[in-house]
Amino acid sequence: MRVLIVNQYFPPEVEPSATKIHEVSREWVRSGLSVTVITGMPNYPSGVIRPGYRHRLWRVERVDGVRVIRVFAIPASAGSFVRRVLGHLSFMVSAGVASLFAGECDVVVASSPPLEVGLVGLAVARSRRRPFVFEVRDLWPDAAISFGIIRNRSIIKLARLAERICYRHASRVVVVSPGFVDHVLNHGVSRGNVKIIINGTDTFLFRPRRERDPLLKELFRNGKHIVLYAGTFGLQQNLITVLKAAALLKGTPDIGFVLVGDGCDRGKLERARAEWRLRNVVILPLQSRRRVASLISSADICLVQTGRCELNLGNLPAKLFDYMACGRPIVIAGKGQARMLVEKAGAGTAAEPDDPESLCRAVLALTGNQAQRECLGRNGRRFALVNCSRQIVAGRYLSLLDDVVNDREGRSSGRRFSRRRELARLEV
Repeated sequence: MRVLIVNQYFPPEVEPSATKIHEVSREWVRSGLSVTVITGMPNYPSGVIRPGYRHRLWRVERVDGVRVIRVFAIPASAGSFVRRVLGHLSFMVSAGVASLFAGECDVVVASSPPLEVGLVGLAVARSRRRPFVFEVRDLWPDAAISFGIIRNRSIIKLARLAERICYRHASRVVVVSPGFVDHVLNHGVSRGNVKIIINGTDTFLFRPRRERDPLLKELFRNGKHIVLYAGTFGLQQNLITVLKAAALLKGTPDIGFVLVGDGCDRGKLERARAEWRLRNVVILPLQSRRRVASLISSADICLVQTGRCELNLGNLPAKLFDYMACGRPIVIAGKGQARMLVEKAGAGTAAEPDDPESLCRAVLALTGNQAQRECLGRNGRRFALVNCSRQIVAGRYLSLLDDVVNDREGRSSGRRFSRRRELARLEV
């Protein structure tokens, strides 16, 4: 099978969809598939194209057997809405041109947001008379409207039109959370054409380790309990709640907070840390995936902060699977699908969303109970191995692609994908 994927991000960018596309594609190549990815020049999240990729309109490379076609798009920084829109639109044009030279394929996969990627994927699939699989990682434009990122009524109408087009013309719609299913069904997609395939994680890279990361050893020499958040510093996460909780625990010398990542709220968090004189909080810049795995496995408690926004109820943050794979106990400050998954796995405890005092109580309860932390960590690791490894996720996805291609061609692949179907049996 020949698979063509369109996604705006790809490693070395440290971004959840980039990581997932890379690792799933790698597994497909190992299974004998031919995979081509059309993506942009790496610039996320800084908005600065990385050395080696600058002043190019086009670059083709091989990454773990995956053919990667990189095209130019206007770099977009997190703080500029106009730059982001221009970046998405320019990628749509460049990716469309690149698809003309991408070679033959049997199926086209596009991952959104941004929605423009879905339009490119659909156009490519239609022009080649191939099935189109549309992956939904977040509910756009609803999320952008909810957080005030998009306010212009004309833009909102266009975005909703693009969303409807992608849903209604996709052979299958893949959602990364059960919480997205009803939204897709309400747009006229039949239940049989919607498939839940979670993000998952690399359970070999993200695994329990005995030694604490050297950086954390240096930062916390007195053996503090480390409470860690790794991910996006964005509007949806509302991480100021974590700093408020840290302020309430300033008098507790054996607890330290570490925030790792980047996003539009970074400046706000750094200013609050300085103004409130939070010596028990360390804010680290974006790290490599390997270093993030080391930092997570060194933490005593890992945080998921989803906020009270109704749209967050359906989300399953990618960091959740990384935490569980590392065998770390989780405090989930939120409700909805993420909390349900943590409870199902027996991998953590809950706090109320956007409630610093509730978060403090949950953290204190776990720091004071090592046996419970170890039990929750083991449960999470076990759940990740059985349900969330990249091999399992890749198998589920491949089973879906096999069905789509066979439906299109009106034939069965027989034994060819039988082993992959075995991988695809497990469901969350």
